[in-house]
Amino acid sequence: SKSVDVVKQAAHLAKFNPDYATVLIGANDVCAWSNDHEAQLADYESDIRTILRTLIASNEGIKVLVSAIPNMPLLRDLGAANGCQSRWNTLHICPALLGADRTDSERSAFADRWQDANQVLARVSSEFPLNVKFAGSVAEPVFEIGHISRLDCFHPNVSGQDFLSEMTWAEGWYY
Repeated sequence: SKSVDVVKQAAHLAKFNPDYATVLIGANDVCAWSNDHEAQLADYESDIRTILRTLIASNEGIKVLVSAIPNMPLLRDLGAANGCQSRWNTLHICPALLGADRTDSERSAFADRWQDANQVLARVSSEFPLNVKFAGSVAEPVFEIGHISRLDCFHPNVSGQDFLSEMTWAEGWYY
């Protein structure tokens, strides 16, 4: 999903007055942005703020953990070193980062967009200190190839989800 989709999901979830929610969104957004991404970044920031306001409005006591976007440039390096390029080419997964024809300069620009998106998550999360925590360490985990799906060499597998869960739990509300 992209952040605009999660705005709709948050509205649906809000009907159930949740006590706790975890938000991990942004990788698909960053993959779709252009190098000149300021307008897209502003829309993303607006979406994140709307998601959080919607959830908080449904239950003023809700606790929300906003996870940083995992380190996609590191993930790309890991996959490239382990023969994932053909899968990425076939599946057309995040061509802005994983495309075989990407230059080092384009990958560097992608890394800048990824960092900008994580800065937005941190900044917007800080606007709601009673309800929202930002799990920033998720941006820096050292994934291993055993954490990545063999199907697409991009998304976390069960082991990778466990790894991310442990990291977010350690920064969450109930640790």
